[in-house]
Amino acid sequence: MKVDNDGNQVWLREYTDSNSSQDFFRKIVEINDGYLISGMKQALDNKLDLFVKKVDYNGAEIWERSYGKGNARDDIFDSMLIRDANEYVIGSSNQPYMVPWQQFESRIKIFAIDSVGNIKWSWLGEPSLDEVWLDGLNINVEGNWIYATVRAEFEMDGFMKRQPRVVVRDGNFNIVNAVDLDDMDANGNFILNMLPLENGDFLGLGKNNEKVPNPVLAEDHGYAWMVRMEYDGDTLWERKDLVFPDSIFATGQYLHSAVELSSGSIIAAGYYDSSADPKNWGILIKVDKDGCIDTLLCSGITPVEEVHPAVEVRVWPNPASSHVDFYFQNATGGQHRQLLITDLAGRPVQHFALPEGETSLRWNAAEVPPGVYFYRYMENGVLLKAGKIVVGK
Repeated sequence: MKVDNDGNQVWLREYTDSNSSQDFFRKIVEINDGYLISGMKQALDNKLDLFVKKVDYNGAEIWERSYGKGNARDDIFDSMLIRDANEYVIGSSNQPYMVPWQQFESRIKIFAIDSVGNIKWSWLGEPSLDEVWLDGLNINVEGNWIYATVRAEFEMDGFMKRQPRVVVRDGNFNIVNAVDLDDMDANGNFILNMLPLENGDFLGLGKNNEKVPNPVLAEDHGYAWMVRMEYDGDTLWERKDLVFPDSIFATGQYLHSAVELSSGSIIAAGYYDSSADPKNWGILIKVDKDGCIDTLLCSGITPVEEVHPAVEVRVWPNPASSHVDFYFQNATGGQHRQLLITDLAGRPVQHFALPEGETSLRWNAAEVPPGVYFYRYMENGVLLKAGKIVVGK
């Protein structure tokens, strides 16, 4: 469904498939001539295959491709990246179907398709319980892949416990960093999405369960969860919110998407799900850049000491077509100031050495292909500011 800025319906499309018992539409992204939709189709035997569908701006289907062998559970959640007009990268997982828990292992898969859905390249991880699924695939300022997953363990009765994990891999898919979040104490701890922030950090959104013994209320508390992390996955702060009060029944409170404001504040959206009531309620939480709702006498769970003075880099226009202007505020004015621009793969595109006292410069973006680029501002070899630039034509 497409709506205008006032929430009025523009058009509504239904897509049916007689070979599918249920379709799960996971993500939609806008491209230069329409939209790409990714998700899963459940066959009549309950096995899952991935699919990607391209539609025009009016929702009319142009093509659809299926990815999978029809013999397992191929899952996709919120992982589809646009690298350029002819390469879209998808993150997914592949799990065996109907096997004893003692034999259960999962494989994550990252692959790219071209503008008509043909596979360009593919990488498949080894069977493991260390990465059971893949969410929120992104590329950090160093050109490495970063995503959320869960690490799993089974108890003697087959109950699966899950621990959230953030993984960073280089261009050859070797692990650069793996950060475990929270504890291995429930099956309801997970990150549903990871969003890139303006300075190169990432925001993880999901649900975090804590078991709190209580003779009246449910022991399983499902908190709305957000985690801010650096480009390498290391945690800056996290917060768990019980937006709705506990009940005698199990409840879940989820965050799944967010926007970052120009001030650095974040508005996160999600929902409250109660097993006692078929109705769900929406959740909106606004926090500042340090994860605080009330900025008075508040600090993040893991405060970060700012050693270097805060430097502001304004980038305009962004998105851009012909040029990009950079404006530097609160810079030290030293002699060793650099601005490096890289492509999505981390390859250098242009390097600027800023003269002492220089407060602005212009990058000629007309010389590069359309796509996503990153800038990194450094003083004396220390990274002080990073961000994303979108170049179109």
